[in-house]
Amino acid sequence: MSENNYRFYSFANMYLSSIQKGIQTAHAVSEMYDTYRAGDKISPTFVKAKEVLDEWANSDKTIIVLDGGNSRTLSELYNNLRCVVDTYKFGYPVVAFYEDEQSLNGALTAVGIILPESVYSRNSEIEVNPNTGELTHALEHTSPAGTFDINKLICRFRLAN
Repeated sequence: MSENNYRFYSFANMYLSSIQKGIQTAHAVSEMYDTYRAGDKISPTFVKAKEVLDEWANSDKTIIVLDGGNSRTLSELYNNLRCVVDTYKFGYPVVAFYEDEQSLNGALTAVGIILPESVYSRNSEIEVNPNTGELTHALEHTSPAGTFDINKLICRFRLAN
């Protein structure tokens, strides 16, 4: 049994239908496994992210699908998530899924991250400006790696319809 409960958060392109958001989320989960099973990126943070992914898949399995805005917003979100996770060495797995060239011309359709209960259980709201991609949030998170402002991590999104 895990000390943490984890959730996979998927931020799907707002222009997709509900079923397409679910399918793109499934692609993001698969992409995350492809990314984190690779043996050539061994670092303590990478190993921790793989452990978090495995723990989520074996014990938790909860997936939250959210509207992630347009392609630009998704790209900005992924870059911010990647930057914060890498900078603070949190060990949360993060992935961006791009549809193939033949289907959607290589469009970014989903961004995924697995977060522990210590992040998602806080009474907080997260928001993104769909016009600018600017991320806003008024929450700090503390871990052994330090404290960071989740303004730079995630934003308020609506549950996908």
